[in-house]
Amino acid sequence: MPRPRGRFGALVIVTAGLLLRGGGFSFLQAFHGKLLGPRRSDRGRCSHIACRQQDLRSTLEAVEIQDIANSRADKYQLLSQREHVLHRPDMYIGPVEPREETAWVLNGSNKIVENSLLISPGLMRRMGVRQRRLLWEAHRHVATSFRARTGARFDTLAVHAGDQHDPGHGAVIPPITTATSFVQPNLGQEGKFAYSRCGNPTRSAYESALADLEAGTWATATASGMAATALALELLEPGAHVLVMRGVYGGTFRLFETVRSRTMNLQFTYLDLNDLEDVRQQMRKETGMIWIESPTNPLLKLVDIPKLVEAVKAKAAKDGTPAPLICADNTFATAWNQQPLELGVDLVMLSASKYIGGHSDMTGGALVTKDPVLAQRLASLAKAVGGIASPFEAYLALRGMKTLAVRMERQCRNAQRVAEFLDGHPCVAEVHYPGLSRHPQHELCKRQMRSGGAVVTVRFKGRPGEEDLDMMRRFFSKIKFWILAESLGGVESMINHSATMSHGSMTKEQRASVGIYDTTLRLSVGVEDCDDLIEDLDHALKAEPAAVLEAAYRQRCDRLVFCRMQKEKVQIFNEILVNAIDRQFQSGMSEIRVDVNAKAGRISISNDGGPIPIEKHESGHYVPTLVFGEFLSGDNFNDTKVRFTGGRNGVGAKATNAFSRSFEVQVDDPGTGIRFFQRWEKNMLRRLPAEQRKLPKSVKQGSVAVSFEPDLSRFSLKKIDKDHLRIMKARAFDAAACTKAGITVYFNGKALPTQDFQEYSQRVLGKDLAVTKIIDAKGNVRAEVAAGFAGEQGFAALGFVNGMRCSRGTHVNYAVQQLATGIADMAPTGLSRPSAATVKQYFRVVVKVLVDNPDFDSQTKTKLTTTTSKLGFDFVIPADFVGEVARLGVLQAAIRATQAAHQRVMQQVLGSGTAPSVAKLEDATYAGKVGKECTLILTEGDSAKALAVAGLAKIGRERYGVFPLKGKPLNVRSATDKQIQGNEEIKNLMHIIGLEWGQTFDSEEQVEALRYQKVMIFSDQDLDGHHIAGLLVNLFVAKWPSLLEVKPDFIQRFATPLVKVSPRTKASAKLPAKEFFTQGEFESWQRSEGTDWTRRYGAKYYKGLGTSTREEALAYFANMDRHVMDFNYEGQRDEAMVEKVFEPDRANDRKDWLREYSADAELDYTKSQASFSDFLNLQMVHFSIYDCVRSIPLLLDGLKPSQRKVLHWALKHSKSGEKKVSQIVGLVSSATGYHHGEESLVKVIVHLAQDFVGTNNINLLEPIGMFGTRLNGRDVHASARYIHTKLTTLLGRQGVKKEVDEFEFNQVLSTCSTMRLPEASCARVFGVC
Repeated sequence: MPRPRGRFGALVIVTAGLLLRGGGFSFLQAFHGKLLGPRRSDRGRCSHIACRQQDLRSTLEAVEIQDIANSRADKYQLLSQREHVLHRPDMYIGPVEPREETAWVLNGSNKIVENSLLISPGLMRRMGVRQRRLLWEAHRHVATSFRARTGARFDTLAVHAGDQHDPGHGAVIPPITTATSFVQPNLGQEGKFAYSRCGNPTRSAYESALADLEAGTWATATASGMAATALALELLEPGAHVLVMRGVYGGTFRLFETVRSRTMNLQFTYLDLNDLEDVRQQMRKETGMIWIESPTNPLLKLVDIPKLVEAVKAKAAKDGTPAPLICADNTFATAWNQQPLELGVDLVMLSASKYIGGHSDMTGGALVTKDPVLAQRLASLAKAVGGIASPFEAYLALRGMKTLAVRMERQCRNAQRVAEFLDGHPCVAEVHYPGLSRHPQHELCKRQMRSGGAVVTVRFKGRPGEEDLDMMRRFFSKIKFWILAESLGGVESMINHSATMSHGSMTKEQRASVGIYDTTLRLSVGVEDCDDLIEDLDHALKAEPAAVLEAAYRQRCDRLVFCRMQKEKVQIFNEILVNAIDRQFQSGMSEIRVDVNAKAGRISISNDGGPIPIEKHESGHYVPTLVFGEFLSGDNFNDTKVRFTGGRNGVGAKATNAFSRSFEVQVDDPGTGIRFFQRWEKNMLRRLPAEQRKLPKSVKQGSVAVSFEPDLSRFSLKKIDKDHLRIMKARAFDAAACTKAGITVYFNGKALPTQDFQEYSQRVLGKDLAVTKIIDAKGNVRAEVAAGFAGEQGFAALGFVNGMRCSRGTHVNYAVQQLATGIADMAPTGLSRPSAATVKQYFRVVVKVLVDNPDFDSQTKTKLTTTTSKLGFDFVIPADFVGEVARLGVLQAAIRATQAAHQRVMQQVLGSGTAPSVAKLEDATYAGKVGKECTLILTEGDSAKALAVAGLAKIGRERYGVFPLKGKPLNVRSATDKQIQGNEEIKNLMHIIGLEWGQTFDSEEQVEALRYQKVMIFSDQDLDGHHIAGLLVNLFVAKWPSLLEVKPDFIQRFATPLVKVSPRTKASAKLPAKEFFTQGEFESWQRSEGTDWTRRYGAKYYKGLGTSTREEALAYFANMDRHVMDFNYEGQRDEAMVEKVFEPDRANDRKDWLREYSADAELDYTKSQASFSDFLNLQMVHFSIYDCVRSIPLLLDGLKPSQRKVLHWALKHSKSGEKKVSQIVGLVSSATGYHHGEESLVKVIVHLAQDFVGTNNINLLEPIGMFGTRLNGRDVHASARYIHTKLTTLLGRQGVKKEVDEFEFNQVLSTCSTMRLPEASCARVFGVC
């Protein structure tokens, strides 16, 4: 085939790779071969055009990637990458706008000449190495990632993500490639890897997997988490500004403050990133990065990442500055729990040493992003700086990543249980774990994370007279499963002492400022059995230093206590005693005898429960010899037969024999008249011949007696000491509690005083206890449970299974769970309702069960593993028993603990962070100075503040401060924790006065330590003003009652006139002006003056404090004695009254209160003081009545007073046609005496005119304009100045006005009569004019 010639041929040669698509690279090779002729190997030399083959191949590398992406990648991701290339052509191919350039081209004679052409450089440019590599990195993950190809979920990604298979040999896991250099195909031809610092196959597989897990497109693995942090900072210019989450990891803090602030002159500002207003204020044009740590280390504070990202970008856009990079440290949460890239951050940093590796055997870090531009910058920086992960570390991390999902699920579940156990524990001051329902950020945790995480931080209470660090050392000396170590995230549970480890680089003051103290511990919860972890913590927190929990007999008080022991020695004693107890189920038994000769070191245990058969077994041994001397022999192996015995494995008694210097067994069998005797010596090595003698005729009952001499040297003992003797006696008591009625247990020849379960439980729990029995379907007692109040001792459980001491496992857990849950459910709902874990800490139990063929975790039989379905009976705790235990004090103690925990959380949230900004505060000069009693004047809004500040000119600013309230205070009795925590008014008041949430006061000195010693309420004299005063009274009574007990006159009320009358004419000029503080007082004066008083006086109604002038304010404050009334707190009477008025659950009591309402009963403001009850009964009650009237439509017409006023005006002006709503507002206010805000009246008019479904009314006004829609809601309407309305045709007809007026008047008279109100007052209240 001849080659193309002329301009057409040149065009084909130059643009072939640019115009062809879809055929893939194979098509290009075929086309290229035909077009250019033989390859170099065939021709022996390379022509100019043929040598450009590799360049053309490079130019079309992006096309090849596009082809791969088309066939394999997810369509959405592919399009997003395509859009990136199309929107940034200058980065990949150069300018696309045509421009005049000089270029070498082929002319008509096939000669290459230089011509000036109008061309698009981007269309003709060969892509450079940098652009090719950038495009490759941008598309590589889309084309090849496991996530993109399969859409797999996280658990699958953890196993399969990344370049997992070895293409060379087919290995299922990537090999460890330790090579530093890699072979290149040819000069100028780059392979995938060149030098190990720039890229390594093992590390590449690891980075690809990391990018998949974090929902990114690119990752770089570093030598450590700190190396990753340092690399991220290299993105900033010298002198840049960084916003950092307060309470950041100590290592990060050290890098920022001692290194990068010096070497790069970076400036760091630490703040709460959830305070978006503070974030906006701190951002400046130099701000280049925002560093998030969520959860933080160690206090586990969360950042609302989506809100932060939105606020930062909006602020940057508003300022016209580039948005700072947002980097999130995701180490604690991991990608399993939280994916910050999906939440909007630019860069994720993590320490792979923790959960990624997961086995505490590697060190590493990583940065992940999905921004190709940012990825290129980081790749270049990583290549220049170094600090990359080694191949072996990458291999270990990739291996650990495969089990990440499994580990995190188990560890987070364990952490939740550990946190619930510690929450409310008597020894714990506070627990930080967002998975707890009471945690202030629990809702954010549920929104942003899969779980609360696998880390729990706890702060223990200090002990009087003991240094905190000494207490911690004692605590660490007692734990056995938890490991004291620096790091976290491994499969093993580790404890970090934050003050000396992770945050040791901070000063004590710096640590305290972020809430880290010497008793703060960070618990990294592992994958162990959670019961073991909780029991280990519980044991280490107990006051007694015993290594294990065991019962012993305390002779002084005749009670069972806990003491130190040699567990193994007591175990060999237990094995023989359990064998004796087992005999009660096989034949009649009347006694068990236990004799311990401490001096001789010999122990004897016998029972008369019948003999072991004295006959030879097929093995050639006598049966007693076999039972006590041959391992794995016995008669308890058949699980098809129900048995209630403790032995099972054929080891127990033989183990006792093996640990004894001598061991003897004697069997008396009256049936055969034989006494069998067998002896072993030297730890079972020497067996003496068996002896058979004639049984004395006096022996009528078959028995088995075992006597042995423990090899004390194997237990590091010289004799049986007092502790072990006490333990053995306690075991004898166990036997008495676990045997049937009629069986007597003797110890050293004396019958024990306790012979049943209830008597035994009294020795353990005290006399105040509850006991119950659980009966099976056949009427047999299968379980007995006793419970008592734990007090300060904390939870403990003592358990028995088929006569054996077994205090762990199914039986105890199931009984405790039912008790704890049942008692918790008895508590009233609300903030003080305890969790089952909290209730558990306040009772102790003794549980005895008979289980069919029990299973244990080991030969020591310390934990029952039989499931509840296989116990052999329905183990259900009776409800009356649960109630009886609750009434022992358990429920009240748990409620108190919950309230205390809730109090600590509220104190932490309301008291932490920077002091609130109170710019509107006019502070007293002497505020906060000891010995200077100051009063804080709380005003109703800014206008009232202006009046109060004007009045300070009379009384001075030294002892009086002024602060305006915004709106009505919160009713803290009905508010949720979240509402209280977000209420700025409460925070401001606490800061200004110097209060702590829930603070208790015992002396006047504590009150004097406050910044203000009195609060004066300066609100309007109308009904809403009284409501504000009542809400403030409720706040202090509910949260600081002890303050009011120490200082009963802490609250004052500044009263101002409600109505003023003054002489109207010259003839009446000599008459005195009058001030009235209540409506009733004014009406009484009117009656005394007669109906013609208006001829002599003019009246002015003072709706709010803003009505008063500056001169009037000076007059008020010049006569403080007349205007200030002390509200005196009278203890329980006032507290009960406040609770009745404001407690949400007391609605029925408030109804009774309102039924006793009298309109004439009002507070006498001529007196200097009144109780809280007087204020509520005589003043606040008027607001409550009025609030009901204006909030509840009347049954007679279905209207509220405000609606009735609007209709009254509209009916009188029905002929005026349509008017603007804004005009009607003014007309109604002036015509009907409407005293509330204009916005409220606008809402009334708009609602009367709305006619769409969902308004719940027939519209009485015409909606002329946009009055809202069903879709957008009732409140989404046009401004009042744009919309018009008029009466509907329903009310527009003749005669309606008269009928409505008469109807209104008659129904008002009826209502007034029912409520015993004066007609004038009733008309005013109900809005009839």
